[in-house]
Amino acid sequence: MRSGIPARRCPAFGWVGVVSLSNGEFRLPVDVRPIWGKLGNGSRPHPLICHALDTAEVASQLFDLCLGPYLKNRLEAALEPLGDAREWAARLAGLHDLGKCSPTFQGLRADVAKTLLPESDHAAIDRLREGPRSSGARTDVAHGLISALYVRKLLVKWGASAETAESIGVVLGAHHGYVPGPADLRQVSYKRGAIGGETWATRVEALADELCRLRRTSEGEPSAADWARVTMDGPAELALAALTSVSDWVASDRKEVAHAGAGVDMTAYAAGVAATEQPKVKSLGWEACTVPEDTSFGSLFPQSSERRDLQTRLEQLVAGERGLGVFLLSAPTGEGKTKAALQAAACMIRLHHLRGFHVAMPTRASGNQAYEVAAELLRPWDGHAMGRLKLFHGAAGEYLDRRSAAGPPPLCPECVAEDGGSGASEQFGCDSDAQAKAQLSSKADHLNPLVVSTVDQVLKAAVRSGHVFVRLAGLSGKVIIFDEVHGYDVHAGVLFETLLYRLGVLRTPVVLLSATLSTRQQHALVNSWRAGALGLSVGELPEPEVPGTAAYPRILSADVSVGGTVSAVGVTAAPVNRDRVVQLHWVDRQDVVELALREARRGRNVAIVHNLVGEAERDWESLRRAVGDVAGQTVVTELIHGRLDPAERLAAEGRLRARFGPRGSMTAAAGSGGSVVIGTMVLESSLDLDFDVMISAVAPIDSLIQRMGRIGRHRVGAERPEIRFVLIRVPEPRSGRKAVNFSYAVNVYDEAILLRTLAVLRERDVIQCPDEVQELLDRVYDDGEELRSPLGWEEQWERAAARSERGTPKAGREALMARIPMSPGTRWGLRTLTEFGRAGTGTRQSGHRADRDRKA
Repeated sequence: MRSGIPARRCPAFGWVGVVSLSNGEFRLPVDVRPIWGKLGNGSRPHPLICHALDTAEVASQLFDLCLGPYLKNRLEAALEPLGDAREWAARLAGLHDLGKCSPTFQGLRADVAKTLLPESDHAAIDRLREGPRSSGARTDVAHGLISALYVRKLLVKWGASAETAESIGVVLGAHHGYVPGPADLRQVSYKRGAIGGETWATRVEALADELCRLRRTSEGEPSAADWARVTMDGPAELALAALTSVSDWVASDRKEVAHAGAGVDMTAYAAGVAATEQPKVKSLGWEACTVPEDTSFGSLFPQSSERRDLQTRLEQLVAGERGLGVFLLSAPTGEGKTKAALQAAACMIRLHHLRGFHVAMPTRASGNQAYEVAAELLRPWDGHAMGRLKLFHGAAGEYLDRRSAAGPPPLCPECVAEDGGSGASEQFGCDSDAQAKAQLSSKADHLNPLVVSTVDQVLKAAVRSGHVFVRLAGLSGKVIIFDEVHGYDVHAGVLFETLLYRLGVLRTPVVLLSATLSTRQQHALVNSWRAGALGLSVGELPEPEVPGTAAYPRILSADVSVGGTVSAVGVTAAPVNRDRVVQLHWVDRQDVVELALREARRGRNVAIVHNLVGEAERDWESLRRAVGDVAGQTVVTELIHGRLDPAERLAAEGRLRARFGPRGSMTAAAGSGGSVVIGTMVLESSLDLDFDVMISAVAPIDSLIQRMGRIGRHRVGAERPEIRFVLIRVPEPRSGRKAVNFSYAVNVYDEAILLRTLAVLRERDVIQCPDEVQELLDRVYDDGEELRSPLGWEEQWERAAARSERGTPKAGREALMARIPMSPGTRWGLRTLTEFGRAGTGTRQSGHRADRDRKA
């Protein structure tokens, strides 16, 4: 405690006066301005107190833009005993760089520090710079760790409990992405020369006091607040960590010429900080989107020619829900699931005051298509919404350039960069304006209110990595739509269920879209979200008895406001999906190209779908040799897969849409032949195309059903051709040989699922769609011992089943090691989100052939 002659405030630079200490010593006046917080390559400093004010002001403005309703409520509840929770969150964010008030950090620019600080500090700075150092290497102790120590000590002095002080300290110390652990703090606490002694501690206290005074709010002295009643739970920690990091990035966007300088008048600076920071925040475009009063489907999509029953049912469910929940739409392609999900998102945004939506697609091609649907939705809304719609994937800029030939693209998508390294100083202490801009660009894309992206961008929020709490916070205030969830591999699937759990914890509404999930898979996804929302582990949830789950199409939903119970609603299929009788045929591998050409020369449009790029290219070469002008008929050919050059692929997608899309001209001109298109899974799910005949390699039943849906996709009644689906024959057992030879397909798919699919289909010649779809899916994926091995396959069947039960070793193990923990309760430990952190890009299995060959 300070005693003796009272200190006074000087408008120019803060806390000064003669202060007596308990040991009878006297301290000279404290001027906090010489402590630099930002320096460019020159010598003009931006004082730490100024950066603290900048950050606090940004945090106050971002409070509603950075946090979803649940996170905001949890942080307000935690800080409510102090008075104005929003103001105290801003003040705490402003204290994040207190660790820079130390000899180790100030010594990074000793040439400047020695001109600002008293001569008594010079020797300590010089000592820290002595000894061997590699060129360009930093020798300072990470200032984020020092901040955590300073804040912990400061809050205890103000009256907080040791647990609360520790919690807030590590949260603020995590502003460079990684949450410090007890061992980190212990090691730093021993480095007293780097941290400094009592003189530096006095400066730290002066900085904190001065920040609170200069904020000019009704809140009084920080030590007078009721800190004893402040308790931080997990969501509150996450909220403050995200708010602090993002506010630091925005506040750090300052050119050196705008540095305040050591002689700044602090009162004048504090009075102008809002005007300086507001334009930065506004330029981010993170304001919540404005939703029309009428969010009915007909109002949002007036151009839709036919309303689907699925769209009507989902609209009714969402409008009638009392809280935020999870919705799973299981329906064939062509039912308008994406539009239904966007209408539901608009309704939830209006009802629950959310900021926007994020649509996650499995591939770039499907992401581009979803962007167009979202653009159609937003166009009639307020004049700014369309311009704020972001598209995030590796080739987004190229797609938008092609889309907007008349000028620059309507938005500026930024391809997400890889996160930085994980060294100690990089984790807790790196600091530069350029790095701040890079962080804002690479890690804050989730904070945009209107986003369409590939799913790997969203799955980064499930990977233990730097600033993963920012990604989670960014998702928390929106409706998240995951399309084609049946297409995730084992690695992505593990991360996906983890992310659903965390979104449940954050009460973030989710809409899941799929055409081909088994009943067990559907319940597993819904239960992941439910468990998080209810604060339970997935294993603690009783398996729900849901009436009507045999129906297909259907909608499963769960609402936390009514105990998270699951309901199911059956849906009537649209005319385009009714009474589809799929004729199954088989062809030998060596006859595939010949069959395709024969059909094409009859004027039909044929698609050949392979599981591997190599197989597709092999047929392409055969086709190019065989095709030509035969009897006056020219066959159009096309090749598409994930290894094509991005520009070449975009051009191929455009040609395919023009000929086979909903508005394409599929009918061949007089005297011309048909078409042969060869590709991989991009023809299965990424493009909305319609063919007359499809030839396919054997794949899991869900993939085959997806491929069948590309035959006669846009035609009804008499316009629809006979649906011919031709499977490439798989070699059957021979004496002394492996029972079934799937070639290299087992590098892409689970061998047990391939065997079960083949066993179900080999005796069939017809499939009734959609009536038999759910039965086939459940038979392959859920029936367990009820599905028996065909004669002669027993040994291979048992081996494959055993491997499947253990999981794909590399895929499952990598995902489990990379993901953030799935743990129940509200206090799930911010530290566990970044512990043993990765680069944040591990959303795909590294080096796995499935990735390379299936990439679409």
